[in-house]
Amino acid sequence: VKLCQHANLVQHSNVPGEAEYLFVPYSVFTVKEVTLSPDPNYTNPHVIRLQAAHDNLLEPEHLPLAPWY
Repeated sequence: VKLCQHANLVQHSNVPGEAEYLFVPYSVFTVKEVTLSPDPNYTNPHVIRLQAAHDNLLEPEHLPLAPWY
């Protein structure tokens, strides 16, 4: 199992059982799958499955950014 070199798992929260991964700015992700909900809301959201790069330092320097950047 390869571990992501540029993320930290935060398990301490004010919400019991909550945990989240924090990634460094401009981390490299690959969109693996997009499922759009016909009527998105908090119980039926759009779902976007991402894969984080193993190590940002091994990725090309000039990858495209999201269109809003």
